This record gives sequence, C-alpha cells and structure tokens, in this order.
Amino acid sequence: MEISSGKLGVVSDVLRLQNKVYAVTLRDEVVCLNLEDGKLNWTFHSGYSDQATNFHWTSTPAVSDDRIYFGGLDGIVYALGAQSGKIIWQRDLAARVTTSVAVQGHDLYVGTAKRRLYRLDTGSGEVLSDFAAESEPRWSLLIAGDSLVAFLGDEVLASIDLSLKKILWSAEAPKEWTSARPYLWRELS
Repeated sequence: MEISSGKLGVVSDVLRLQNKVYAVTLRDEVVCLNLEDGKLNWTFHSGYSDQATNFHWTSTPAVSDDRIYFGGLDGIVYALGAQSGKIIWQRDLAARVTTSVAVQGHDLYVGTAKRRLYRLDTGSGEVLSDFAAESEPRWSLLIAGDSLVAFLGDEVLASIDLSLKKILWSAEAPKEWTSARPYLWRELS
C-alpha cells in the first residue's frame, strides 16, 4: 500500500478506534486504515506545504468518541469524523503545532511554536484557556490526574493545572533523563 506520494512515512504514534487505525505522515496527512486488512479508508491533508518549511516534528493525534483531533503544521487544530475524515471543526492557532494532542473529557490540549499551550472545547474548538510558557512546548503531552505534563523547551519538564492557570511544578532535566527527541530534532533541522 502506498500512502500519499509514498516518499514520506508515518511518524506519529499509531492510534486505534474500534476497527480502524490512525496515524500522521511527514506530509502532515492523517491516514485511516482498516485494522483487519490494512486498506486505506481515507486521508486528510492539512494546509501545510512541505515547500514552505523544513522538517518539523509531526503531532500525534488523539481519538475520542467518534472523532480524531489533529494539530497540523499549518497551525490549525482539526476535529475530523473518525469514519469519514470530514472536518467537523477547525481552530487556527496562528503557529505550528509542536506537541501531541491530548484529550481529557471535553477538553483538548495542544502546544504551539509561539510558546503557548491551549485548552480547546472538543465539541466546538472554542479556546477555553491558554497559557504563555517561557519556552516552546514540545513533544508528547501527558494528562496525569489534575495536571498536564509537558516539556517546555528541550530541558524543562513542567506540570500545569488542567485549567492552564499556573505551573504546579517544573524541573530542569539533567542530561541523563532529558528527552532524546531534542537531539534528533537538532540533527534534522
């Protein structure tokens, strides 16, 4: 099976919802495959143009109910129908998405290159709150209890309350446990 042009592979985590699997390619394209036979059901390509920028980390989407939530390199967060790939809503955050998308109940969390974390309503895409960080949020977001855990820049791990009002704690990572992804990022940039 060839996904898109066949030149660029899947770089996100692979997610499952019922009998479908979902992933994002380096072309900023969400793909939906049948779990049983691997046949392509649909693809959705953001407004990202690979001629416009160099390689950037691609966001892992999130699945909830019958929707796929995807943060594009074009700076837009999309809610897509899981069965059809059709846009349900989209929210322009005016900066490249630099984190995975995380869902907790009716809240969706995502970070951007303009050093911001956002909490969006999963039903409408409305911005419920945002948080100005000192460094660019990066990589995977983790929801743990009543907090959102995120890398801010290459070496700071922070826990932020789910309302995005304040940092609960932060720790500068010694080289021994700093995420390996920043080193890959520098090599590919």
